[in-house]
Amino acid sequence: MYKIISSVLLLNSLAVADIDIQKNIYDGAEDIIRMDEKMNRAIAEHNQLTPEEDAQMRLNSSKIEDFEDIGDRYILKKDIPKGSKVELKVEDGMLNILTITTQKEKKQTDLNISYTSIINTSEISIPIPNDANQNSMQKDYKNGILEIIFYKK
Repeated sequence: MYKIISSVLLLNSLAVADIDIQKNIYDGAEDIIRMDEKMNRAIAEHNQLTPEEDAQMRLNSSKIEDFEDIGDRYILKKDIPKGSKVELKVEDGMLNILTITTQKEKKQTDLNISYTSIINTSEISIPIPNDANQNSMQKDYKNGILEIIFYKK
């Protein structure tokens, strides 16, 4: 009888331990989410963004971009800040777009003038349609709009 009671108590404690282990797993994820939020606030503060500007940047960066099918070719149009350096690379069926934007900021005090350069980089990878000829890429950049064309095979 003693063995049965101790077995039941042991099983009950294991069930409680299992619940606590699962709870601890999710606690770690919550810590990561809180740390991510703090990092995002610190980055926005560093870049001197208002909360509205930060929210708009997040919205823009989370948009899924895709090529538009125009008969014999595919076209992708992307807004790029004017004066940015753009590097394009095609590999393994993906188009990688690296954007580097430099802003110069002048600060003047009573005694001296200082200049600060703020460099923002952005990189995205977009899948190229399967029937596109990856060697036929053409690009055009005018008035802040990058247009990329791939002709079909």
